[in-house]
Amino acid sequence: MTDPLAGSNTADPPDSSSAWVRELTRPTLHPWQFLLLYTAYTAVAFQWPTFVYAAQQLSLSTLEGWRTLATLAVLLTLLMALLLGVPMLVSRRSFKLMAVLLLLGNGVASYFVHTYQVVLNVEMMGNVFNTRLEEASALFHPAMLAWVGVLAVLPSWWVWRVQWVPHRRWLRLGHWALGVALAGLWLYLNSASWLWLDRHMSRIGSMTPPWSYVVNSVRFVQRERAAQQPLALLPDLPAQDMADTRKRVVVLVIGESARAANFSLYGYSRPTNPQLSQLPIEVLQARACASYTTAALACMLSPRGAKVDEHPPEETLPAYLHRHGVDVEWRSNNFGEPPRMTVTSRLQKRDLLRRCDEPGQDLSDLDRAWCTRPREGAFDAALLLGLEQRIAASSSARVLIVLHQAGSHGPAYHEKVPAGMEAFTPVCKSVNLGNCPSGTLVNAYDNSIVHTDTLLAEITTRLGRLSGWDSTLVYVSDHGQSLGEGGLYLHGAPSAFAPDVQMDIPFLIWRSQIGRRLQPQAQAQAGSPEQSADPQQPHRRSGRYSHDEVFHTVMGALGLRSGAYQADRDVLQHEPR
Repeated sequence: MTDPLAGSNTADPPDSSSAWVRELTRPTLHPWQFLLLYTAYTAVAFQWPTFVYAAQQLSLSTLEGWRTLATLAVLLTLLMALLLGVPMLVSRRSFKLMAVLLLLGNGVASYFVHTYQVVLNVEMMGNVFNTRLEEASALFHPAMLAWVGVLAVLPSWWVWRVQWVPHRRWLRLGHWALGVALAGLWLYLNSASWLWLDRHMSRIGSMTPPWSYVVNSVRFVQRERAAQQPLALLPDLPAQDMADTRKRVVVLVIGESARAANFSLYGYSRPTNPQLSQLPIEVLQARACASYTTAALACMLSPRGAKVDEHPPEETLPAYLHRHGVDVEWRSNNFGEPPRMTVTSRLQKRDLLRRCDEPGQDLSDLDRAWCTRPREGAFDAALLLGLEQRIAASSSARVLIVLHQAGSHGPAYHEKVPAGMEAFTPVCKSVNLGNCPSGTLVNAYDNSIVHTDTLLAEITTRLGRLSGWDSTLVYVSDHGQSLGEGGLYLHGAPSAFAPDVQMDIPFLIWRSQIGRRLQPQAQAQAGSPEQSADPQQPHRRSGRYSHDEVFHTVMGALGLRSGAYQADRDVLQHEPR
């Protein structure tokens, strides 16, 4: 039987002046030599952040520190040998194909780690799998091609040209087994280093390619499969809860990547909330339950809040309300929504924009003005098209409208605001955020906050025009955002060590005059020394809140007090627990 890794080599003419060039670009190696070179290159080109992190955590002035660092290197070498060992023992092509795929994956992963300082944990891989093409294209920069080309494509070309020294299969197996045994022996003899490795493995595993994206991708897929289990139904609402015919509407606006630190309502020095600061809204100090969209939405739409993962999958707030006769419409300019969610209607931005071109649509003058503007980019104004008319035409006494914004999603913050409507200039127009001139990144981000301010103020105007409706606007962001603090950009850091700017979020509530008259007790309880004396100005609520309160606050605003509702988590009724 012919060994697929065996072969013969035809020597170049001895007098050839370019023989060394051909040997360099088409080398002849034993598989074990190749494996060692490949592992060393992976460590130098892609895994250096891991060794830098380890060096910062270890005391390298001691022998024990260096021994632990060496143990980490041996462990990563052993893992690479185990990953590539099976294809190496099977055939030349499968061996090379695996090596090339890992190089390309490492190249792309290391670019994002280096450029945005992201951590490729299971949450971040969830972001990757749930990112739409238009969002992914916003991350493209010519530097990415250069980075991947130099660090991954060229080495992949070299890998594919490698020739193998003729040898027996048993010899190849012996070399591989000896290497694995020696590495295992080192790890055994240096078991004192295991405690340090175990303590830091979560962080190391999220920053070390290929394990960061390979293992965490598998974990994400497993989590998604678990989520496909049948949904448990929440406790039914008694018939008397739905018997009240008073008209109530809640507009729940789910913000994207908006951090409280850049809202002037929370003390930011810049006027990023020029319109909301003139309205009677409640301003709540809040903390996100996760630093990425899918988990944050699952949390805020569940009666269990942050403990949603501790229980079997159950129906979300929109599906729960729809099942009991509430008219629920979900309008989205984003992604990451719960996949199994039955509502009255579910519309993407593109569906809403079609109304601009359809004759006979009952649109306001402002809507028609928006329809005449450029529609490229991720502007959220389309979410309001026909909003007032949609609510007024509902045959249900209770309506929930969910608006899922593009908001302040990075890195292309400048695309979230129509040209000519920037409040702060100049703005960064690059997705390579680390290269943005000083101040331009914050300008671009702050403009997206001002755009959200305009959107929310317009919603209060439209709700205020609804005759006979008890109207409530609830705005809460899914998570915050890093703008270069500590070298971090974007979001998705593990919650255990995510910076406050990724976790502290705006949480705002506005109620119509009908709602205010119906809730005098809640209004009294909302008072605090921090409030403005002017009832037409924002009121800053004392205490700390989170996504845990969203489900119950929406329920309470709709007048539904039974079933899964918990009064002590309804911010319209009580101070936080």
